[in-house]
Amino acid sequence: MVKFTLMKINQRHSKNAPLFDGSADSVLFQGKAKLSELMKLNIGIDRWELDKKDNGYQRQIKNSRANMFAEYIADGNISPDILTFSIRPDDLKNNSESVPKRLSSHDDFYSLDLDSKIPIQLVDGQHRWFGLKDIESATAVGGTLADFELPFILMYSAPKLNEIVEFMTRHKTQKAVPTDLADQLLREAKGQKLYKQLEKQLEANKTIWKDIVWAPEALDVIDCLRTDPTSVWHKNIRMPTESANPFRVCTQRTFTSSIKPLMVSSKRRDAPFENVKPQIIAKYLNANWNALKAVLQEPFKDLAQSKYVVFHLVGVYSLNLVYYKLLSDETIGVGSTLLEYGKNGQFDKLQTALEGLYDVDAITNADNWDKYYEWIGPDGEPTEGGIYTLMGSNHAAFKRLSEIILNTIQSKKSTDIAKLQSLAPKISIQKTLTKKESKK
Repeated sequence: MVKFTLMKINQRHSKNAPLFDGSADSVLFQGKAKLSELMKLNIGIDRWELDKKDNGYQRQIKNSRANMFAEYIADGNISPDILTFSIRPDDLKNNSESVPKRLSSHDDFYSLDLDSKIPIQLVDGQHRWFGLKDIESATAVGGTLADFELPFILMYSAPKLNEIVEFMTRHKTQKAVPTDLADQLLREAKGQKLYKQLEKQLEANKTIWKDIVWAPEALDVIDCLRTDPTSVWHKNIRMPTESANPFRVCTQRTFTSSIKPLMVSSKRRDAPFENVKPQIIAKYLNANWNALKAVLQEPFKDLAQSKYVVFHLVGVYSLNLVYYKLLSDETIGVGSTLLEYGKNGQFDKLQTALEGLYDVDAITNADNWDKYYEWIGPDGEPTEGGIYTLMGSNHAAFKRLSEIILNTIQSKKSTDIAKLQSLAPKISIQKTLTKKESKK
């Protein structure tokens, strides 16, 4: 027997309430228990499986997700999330001792002695439960999580239908935090004094915190751009909680994702703006997009954003990727010169240089970016949408489009590129920064 003290929860606000409507004995309880105590119970999962006769409703567990949660807790973190259990009426028929008994001290508090053989259904929280259970089983008796307390809801004497209703209600009505808002919350968390102290153990949960190394700084860059009246992006980035707007199509997440390669080094290539202040990064980006506006004017006119994909995911990502590759010396060989302009505060010269590079048909032909452009396709059939609008919206498409533009720049602007290359310093800025950092 495992003894629990439970608090009764009354949610019978209507005679027609579907929850627990099948039996007068059905009761909703709230309680808490140590992990070691819960592990003594016969807790199971009623899974949905193909060709199963009396089918369940639970999904298959993902071990990686369960293990990640367990390791997060083992690192010293907490989780107040509630597990939901259910005991069905048929499983209580021959267990007269496992009946809630009201405590005399309070009308809403009950004691319940549960036979460890009684089947208990885990309605919600299977990844949390199995992750903690497995990691505790792997430790010695009295392991680190044995006394870890878990809050739970117990649906006592509840028919299986109630479990399905509760499972469906929870998983069909809840919605994940929008990525744009999650990034803002990362920045808010990083700004808290306590964060530095808890940094290592919090970031152990990579599902939640993996973007914190770059997203807050990327948001600072966005703030500089969207509040700068001289910027192409002034009031042109849709922020979290703002309603969809056909004339403001670029979302915060679209833009931050597109500049991540510029800010975060990969195994293959250094990021030109790593460890650069957000205000300076914004100036580099303004020079880039003002140069694009100078050579590709139509999509930048008022109310044109909905028509051209320049401001959509494919355009923003691909054009920032072109800029990233231009700033990488091994691509065309002008990166160090372009970065030098910025280092010296000569962003007007940087913009002029970029205008010269971008004045190629692959960029300046507005029809390529036009969602409604009509033309005859290779199969001889009428086609709507410029070439770039039909390339897709995944990383492979962004890479392919950036390569098309870069190849055009390289082949048609060889004279301009040679001129820029002749101005390149012997040591690139990126290498100089690396040497300075190594001295520190």
